[in-house]
Amino acid sequence: MASAKIRYEMNFAGLGKIMRGKQMEAMLRGEAQKGKQYAELIAPVETGDYKSRFRVSSAPRGAGRWADRAAGYLHNDSDHALHVEYTDDYRTLGVVASIIETGL
Repeated sequence: MASAKIRYEMNFAGLGKIMRGKQMEAMLRGEAQKGKQYAELIAPVETGDYKSRFRVSSAPRGAGRWADRAAGYLHNDSDHALHVEYTDDYRTLGVVASIIETGL
């Protein structure tokens, strides 16, 4: 039996189209939504403001070095989110980001 040679040529235009597509954006938004649910589960609660202020958004193009692909975002718009994340060192968003990256 003869073995066939396989040749693959990267189609950068096609890959870019996939990475900016509606399905990719929807998938990333879904992952961010899962992250939101986990963040709300592990968030520290003093007044409840931080825990209640997690938000999810997405875009067909990210920012900076990720401007060539869709993006899903999880953020917290509480006035004291930075304090909770860095001063109190709970790192809720940091923990969730690491989990999302490895497959939540």
